[in-house]
Amino acid sequence: MPTRLERGEAVMLAEEGRMHVLAPLSADRELIGVVRFTTAVDRGQMAAEHFRELSKFIALALKTPDLYTRATHDGLTGLASKRHLLTELAAEVAACRRRQEPLSLIMLDIDHFKKVNDKHGHQAGDRILIAIGALLKKKLRKGDGEAFRYGGEEMVVLLPRTPIEGAAEVAVRVRCLVLFDQRRQVG
Repeated sequence: MPTRLERGEAVMLAEEGRMHVLAPLSADRELIGVVRFTTAVDRGQMAAEHFRELSKFIALALKTPDLYTRATHDGLTGLASKRHLLTELAAEVAACRRRQEPLSLIMLDIDHFKKVNDKHGHQAGDRILIAIGALLKKKLRKGDGEAFRYGGEEMVVLLPRTPIEGAAEVAVRVRCLVLFDQRRQVG
């Protein structure tokens, strides 16, 4: 017969003015561990409810440690996702306004990408996106900013504290890297 913890129930034990709450760490109906919280006896019942909820999040984090990465990064290119860009952009705009610093953004769009997909198939298009994503991750200098996949074949580089002249230099450098890599792979 399953124990209370195995059934997903918390267990409370009182001892010397303290309440111990044992909460199951369950994910997908599987008990993966138990977490113990200790609090004052007079807070035990109220805390038990919060601890049960908290234990669900802890169990999910243990069961799927890459959950944050999957939520913030594009699965194909490994670049940060559009959703993450929108969050970061809002934070950077506010920070740059507060500090009265420049903020630049570069938008990249792969020319004739639809023709590549139509002529060579989506797998070829995916290989191009993966290669460009890898180039951006590898070649953007620390402090240049962060690259994001915006959608389809569009990518963005967010450049906090970068005036337009600096952004233009980064854009030219990225364009040259992509062209050089393309020539190297073809020739």
